[in-house]
Amino acid sequence: MALPLFNPESMLAEVELLQLLDRADRQARDRLRRFGSVWPFGAYVCPSGYVHPLESDPANYALPHYLQYEILHDRLVNMAWRDRLIAYTLVAEIALPEEIDPRRMSSLRVHFESAELSVYHYRPFTLAPCRSEPPDAADRRRIRFLEPVVTPAGRHVFEAVAR
Repeated sequence: MALPLFNPESMLAEVELLQLLDRADRQARDRLRRFGSVWPFGAYVCPSGYVHPLESDPANYALPHYLQYEILHDRLVNMAWRDRLIAYTLVAEIALPEEIDPRRMSSLRVHFESAELSVYHYRPFTLAPCRSEPPDAADRRRIRFLEPVVTPAGRHVFEAVAR
């Protein structure tokens, strides 16, 4: 995956980060078109600015997509706390349970494009958390379900870039 180095000190860091995550998202979709269901797929940005791809372990390919998504999501949350990731994106083709209406999930950090496709963009730390303990169950719920503070772009993650 060819992604450029991110410079957090740049004057346009917010926009560059959005563009970087958008590019990772487009590459994930391209993998779906070319290879079938190599899902979920994502990328994360380290504090040094390096961007790394992340995809489901081949040993998990037999699992349903939503389980692979949860496994990767939990890995990303742990890495976010441990390594202070700048941001990450996770794209997955998932089947939502019937009780979840994607149009009513604006408080989730997941942008549901449809009932089958979810794009998860997250910037974990505007300011690093002032604690050294690993996250507990309440932290994980907070990380996943707080009101959107992903970027200043608002509900649709990349609409600010398009303006």
